[in-house]
Amino acid sequence: MSQVLLQAGTKLLNALGRHSDLIMQAYINGSVKERDHSSKVLEQLVQLGVLWRPEAQSELRLKSAVRTLLEGSLQDERNRTINANVGASLASLKTLTEHYKEALHYNKFNEAAAHMSDLTEHVYQLSETLSNSVRVMFSRINNEFGYVSSVDAKIRENELAQKQVTDLLAQLECFRFDELSEIAGSNRELRHLLVVSLQQRFSKAAQELSVVQARLLDLLGRFREFQGRTRLLKGFLLHVEQQPDFAPGNYANLTNVPVLFNQSASIIGHAAADVNNVAQEQDYQEMVATLTHIHKKRATVDEGKP
Repeated sequence: MSQVLLQAGTKLLNALGRHSDLIMQAYINGSVKERDHSSKVLEQLVQLGVLWRPEAQSELRLKSAVRTLLEGSLQDERNRTINANVGASLASLKTLTEHYKEALHYNKFNEAAAHMSDLTEHVYQLSETLSNSVRVMFSRINNEFGYVSSVDAKIRENELAQKQVTDLLAQLECFRFDELSEIAGSNRELRHLLVVSLQQRFSKAAQELSVVQARLLDLLGRFREFQGRTRLLKGFLLHVEQQPDFAPGNYANLTNVPVLFNQSASIIGHAAADVNNVAQEQDYQEMVATLTHIHKKRATVDEGKP
């Protein structure tokens, strides 16, 4: 069985390498230009599961698994796929764990090793999926959804990302590590894999997703501000187009000047002591006494000089 898989995998990877230009063109353009390639090559890629035809009259396209592989490896910012189906992964973990424990109970060590290998791969795959989801989110935020141009489109992408983060956090809450701890029992390998390792990765992912959520809200506020300014500017341009003779009036002549124009620089008034202010009489006396003291001190110093 393993030899058959090895040969099939080698054949698939060789085909991907030989026809890399065709595959990348399909990835970039979305479909394959069949007239530019041999029908035999296209048929081979279809049989290998690299290409497929959704409908009889449609063009050949990349299989979703191949596209996902390229998006993840190339870190393509257009990737909007976030895998939030953590609940199904939890069920698979429980099933594989029970298989492993049963094989150990009946001393079927080869089967137990195979089940442990599958379980380990499943845990690492789940951890990688979470890390990839967080990376995709941060990439979209750092680029400010640069794969779309308009502010309205950026707002829609932001709202989509917020929903994906919310769904992913809700899925993470479904993971009951106390239940996994009970399933693992006293088995050291199971406890390390299902409780220690997985819980650390989930905790880190939850913290990073909370940061992502906060940054998305902040970014959405900025987009809303840009949207308001854009609408204001478009409204003014439309007003000018409809009334080409429009000219701003002299706001200084208005009775109620708009706040935007009713501003001026601060003026510092002339400062002078009011000697007739009785409330400040004590302060004046202290100031005069200080001046007299300084005068007497200087006079004493002058008399002491030879």
